[in-house]
Amino acid sequence: MARTTPVTEEIAEETTSLLKETGLHGHEYAIDEALAAVALRQPGPVTVFTSDEAGMRKLCADGVVAF
Repeated sequence: MARTTPVTEEIAEETTSLLKETGLHGHEYAIDEALAAVALRQPGPVTVFTSDEAGMRKLCADGVVAF
């Protein structure tokens, strides 16, 4: 079943932290950063489908499997 998670101010702050930790920047990462912040909050295992596997792996480290 699909689950919807709103991008709250708390998620936005976590997104900013991920940016600083990984050194990624720019509008091309905005959606992936928010997705990574939400995915990392979920109980594992978590799978994320993305067009930027390398970027998502950098954002999520071992916390999420990216395809």
